[in-house]
Amino acid sequence: MILEDIDGFTFDFTDAIDAFVFDEKDKSKSTYHGAPMKAVDILVELDDAYLYRHAEQKVDKPIHYICLLSFDNALNNAMQKALKKELPMGRASPRWKTTLVESCQVLNIERWNQNFPKWPAHKVA
Repeated sequence: MILEDIDGFTFDFTDAIDAFVFDEKDKSKSTYHGAPMKAVDILVELDDAYLYRHAEQKVDKPIHYICLLSFDNALNNAMQKALKKELPMGRASPRWKTTLVESCQVLNIERWNQNFPKWPAHKVA
């Protein structure tokens, strides 16, 4: 499943069950949700994980939050540390019944392709 020109990137999620632009503008499409989540660009469903579906009560698989930025590795590592502090990983309190996010990664295009060779991404020319 290929998603083209998503904020200047193209992704090939070859084994995805579903992949779509999360902040869809066209109300007639089944992937339109109308929520103001501009920072989440793509939702991908795999056999064993999601990248974002908690609010739709589809939490039967772990959710992984992956952020692709065009910064160097050192800055991405700092961003990842800051994001992990803000994003509730695991159970944030004894009252929570569901883990919100299983993992969080911040990568640049080079690290994306190293970590996810099955789902290559490249910048749109």
